[in-house]
Amino acid sequence: MTAVSVLMPCRDAADTLDEALSSLWSQSFENFEVIAVDDGSTDETLSLLREAAAREPRLKVLARDHRGIAASLELARAEASGSLIARMDADDVAHPDRFALQAEHFERIETLRVSCSKVRLFPRESIQDGYLRYESWVNSVLSHDDIRRNVFIESPVPHPSVMMRRDALEAVGGYRNVGWPEDYDLWMRLLFSGCRFEKLSEVLVDWRDGPRRASRVQPAYAIERFLDVKEHYLRAHVLPPERPLAVWGAGPVGKGWAARLKPAHIIELDPRKLGQRIHGAEVISNEELQRLDRAFIVVAVGALSRKRSPARPWLSARDEIREQLDADGFTELIDYVCVA
Repeated sequence: MTAVSVLMPCRDAADTLDEALSSLWSQSFENFEVIAVDDGSTDETLSLLREAAAREPRLKVLARDHRGIAASLELARAEASGSLIARMDADDVAHPDRFALQAEHFERIETLRVSCSKVRLFPRESIQDGYLRYESWVNSVLSHDDIRRNVFIESPVPHPSVMMRRDALEAVGGYRNVGWPEDYDLWMRLLFSGCRFEKLSEVLVDWRDGPRRASRVQPAYAIERFLDVKEHYLRAHVLPPERPLAVWGAGPVGKGWAARLKPAHIIELDPRKLGQRIHGAEVISNEELQRLDRAFIVVAVGALSRKRSPARPWLSARDEIREQLDADGFTELIDYVCVA
């Protein structure tokens, strides 16, 4: 029986496909199949896949008109036979022990439903500060609790590093195309259905960045669509409707969330903004938290911390706010949540 089924959607990946496939055939763990779906490529991707399948019996190739990544993933999932489902993109590189370490992860933790790993963005010479900041952040979020409490900041799960139990994926309905990032939507559904996530401490995937990356070119990955998915699951699973709402932060991030959530108050450290009204909300200082009886706080601060150091260059101001709220007796995801 096949242990792992690898879902690999492909579109116009002729330049990178060979490197991606070679990294799979070099895995120390051998009991896997790869289901590659050519999603209407206009280059030589499909012919390269078929040539590779003639040499490697573990590769199954499907072809269809262009319908997008979610539809391709669902087509591949329907053909999968493994009890574990892994993801791989046609432009990324898996480290040789990736599948072995993740399969062992599931054997070691019976309750685990989603295993992922640290990643390394490449090519390094073209990675800009914003993506380096995300790489540092995503590689710091390892435990299930940390993944859950950080899920509204950014996606804490690098999609190409994921391996999932098949029954967990099936239980939430698989991948969906709902107009926002299909992977982020899936992590939300899995997390709020009670599935356990963990991230291995090893870097097991080299994650390629480039001008054709989905987050750069596809409408479903626009900033507003990320905010849409966050707001949807915040309202569905986190924000208590019976409690007043406050947003911490009167900068661009906080103002954006205030426009969406319509809080009664906005908490701000800048004395110049105190007493103002933003989207109808009164701006107050953090020293006035006692005024907010039973309020649920949405921490929406994007600035870097003044306490950052060479060892922690991407330290966020939200970490300082977390410390204050925790010290004041607030409980994360019960009394407050951090967003971006």
